[in-house]
Amino acid sequence: MPLPPPPARLGPVLTAAETADCLRQGGLIAHATTSLLGLAADPRSTAGLDALDGLKSRVAAKGYVLVAGRLPDCTGWVAADAADAWFLLEHAWSGPVTVVAPAGPAAPARIRGPGDTVAVRLDGHPACLALAAELGVPWVSTSVNLPGEPAALTWQDVPEAVARSLSGVLPTGPAPLGTASTLVRVLGGEVEVLRAGPVAVEELRLALRDRRDVRHG
Repeated sequence: MPLPPPPARLGPVLTAAETADCLRQGGLIAHATTSLLGLAADPRSTAGLDALDGLKSRVAAKGYVLVAGRLPDCTGWVAADAADAWFLLEHAWSGPVTVVAPAGPAAPARIRGPGDTVAVRLDGHPACLALAAELGVPWVSTSVNLPGEPAALTWQDVPEAVARSLSGVLPTGPAPLGTASTLVRVLGGEVEVLRAGPVAVEELRLALRDRRDVRHG
């Protein structure tokens, strides 16, 4: 189901190219993902991360989720030797999956989580694919809400305080599922669930087990 047009209070409607330019300049952009509406910032932009930290009252040690539209864009952001994490990222699951993996050298310290990790999701939503083609790197994407409030599921749900912080909206594509992604961490070959979501952890564990069986068979 398509999202209705965003209200004028959210700022200008942007193309993917305009969105990428705005993010590079430190702006915050609202866009749809497969799971929820996303609030995007360029992880390389100090101004963008400052704005996002202030809006979300973010604790620095928690890190941020990165979203990418294409697997090659994650090169350097996820450690090259994190084979299980790369497998989970590139596999086509029945729903959105965010993977906590060892950080690569391109990932700024400011967006990393505990244990020098990054949380990354490959997202096939049309808005994410269009933005990926223009930006060329993963971007920070967090839910569109204020701390302690439910995530916005439609443009009309976006809080006024968030709306005032936006540089614009990338409205491409259908409405999100309305459920946060499954969040997992892979350590020592084991899948640990950090947040349950649309994809059952057993689906991920079975796929990893089958992959190892093929490699060692």
